[in-house]
Amino acid sequence: MPTELPGEPRGTMQLAGEGGRTVARYIVKPKEGVKDDKAALVILYDLMGFKTTNPKIIADQYADQLGITVIVPDYIPDAPEPMLLTGIMDTFPGENAEKSWFATIKDYLYVFSKLIWKLPGFTLAKLVPICSKAIQELRSEGYERVGGIGYCRGGSMVISLLSEGDASLLDCGIPCHAAPDPAAYPKITKPSQWHFASHDPLFKPKQIAEVRQKMEGRGVVFEQTVHEQTSHGFAARPNLNNEASKKAFEEANAAAVKFLRTHLKLGE
Repeated sequence: MPTELPGEPRGTMQLAGEGGRTVARYIVKPKEGVKDDKAALVILYDLMGFKTTNPKIIADQYADQLGITVIVPDYIPDAPEPMLLTGIMDTFPGENAEKSWFATIKDYLYVFSKLIWKLPGFTLAKLVPICSKAIQELRSEGYERVGGIGYCRGGSMVISLLSEGDASLLDCGIPCHAAPDPAAYPKITKPSQWHFASHDPLFKPKQIAEVRQKMEGRGVVFEQTVHEQTSHGFAARPNLNNEASKKAFEEANAAAVKFLRTHLKLGE
């Protein structure tokens, strides 16, 4: 698949029940050693969970770039198979432009028939508490500054966690191609950096503009980037054979590293 990142994960899966933890997680430390043992990053994967190795590969990359511990909680243990969604998701704008309406509708109905029984388990009410617990368990290990990056459903988790205001378990957060949540925006008081796809049926230009409208002018650190010629998922599952998708993936990563270094106070 063109959206599979190259490489093999080098971190460790820690199962629920190990070390008193209730949420399983992937954990990785920098190749060259931890530079700040009081800071950590939490990556909240997209709907495909650990059915793809991308979340682990991305975690490895951030650990090395930031010099801190990175974890990926397994907050959707019953994630759908990646191949199930490939028929309805472009990896770049226009990828499936020649597909007939009949074939498109057929693919959507097939996916819906497979996911309908799982949908109740994907709600914020079900998933946010799991993410919160994973972060609480991380903080109990002595980490004082914790940032979060979320992709797709994970991006929505980051928005929800940040919407707890000053009480948020995150010190800063980065939602990438999440879903709109207008009620949450005014509640966010901690630094956030948002990454959007230019062609995303789940987050359209008007909804992107609403984020800026509700976030700017409140004295809260806020950054927003719309990555041109990209589709939903580019920051977690980039099509490396498509120049725009590859470029956006790399630029979003670089921006996130800079943001996290600043707001997790790394190197001070």
